[in-house]
Amino acid sequence: MMKESIITYTINKVINNQFYISIENGEVVVKAPWYLTRKEIQEIVEAKKKWIQKKVKDSKNNKTENIITILGKKYNVELICKNVKKPEIKKEKEMIKMILPNKYKNENKQELVNILIKKLYSTIAEKEIELIMEKTRLMLKYAPEDYSIEEMKSISKCTKDGKIIINPEIIKYDKEIIEYIILHEFVHLKYKTNSKGFNKMMIEYMPNYKKYQSIVENRK
Repeated sequence: MMKESIITYTINKVINNQFYISIENGEVVVKAPWYLTRKEIQEIVEAKKKWIQKKVKDSKNNKTENIITILGKKYNVELICKNVKKPEIKKEKEMIKMILPNKYKNENKQELVNILIKKLYSTIAEKEIELIMEKTRLMLKYAPEDYSIEEMKSISKCTKDGKIIINPEIIKYDKEIIEYIILHEFVHLKYKTNSKGFNKMMIEYMPNYKKYQSIVENRK
């Protein structure tokens, strides 16, 4: 005889008369009026057992996990469909939670994850690159005519007209490597090729730049 499954849940007492069962990240949460006893709550939960089991199963099926890297640190990415009005992204210690409205639960989950990851990279890149660009400008005493953050095949480039373009995926690297990449493009504003002058200037401002150069080239 198969043993009947037991539903485990968390109880949160409320001061009103509403009784509400929700599934939060695959866990059952019961909000019950303060005057109900545990036995009375259990009876209600048992009466709704099939409904709860279905909701828990749906919740698990609507979760997609990935691993991404931000500033050299790896994060687990969890995509959850919930009763929210618009997408939300929550960055925790070692987890990125991407919460979508329930209307997306039948969409291609991986496609949605990829879109949200790109948006997350762009948001973080805008902040981090601005700080490093300013730091490099103060160090070298000059700056590009303009710079932008755009998706492209390479991680960065310096155009003929003196503009630096940065791929938002640069944010995957450690901050020291990002500083190397941006310094590299700044120096290309003066030296268009990797000439002796280019190497001499790179060594002057970042003596161990060859180490970072090797890491970037090996990741391409």
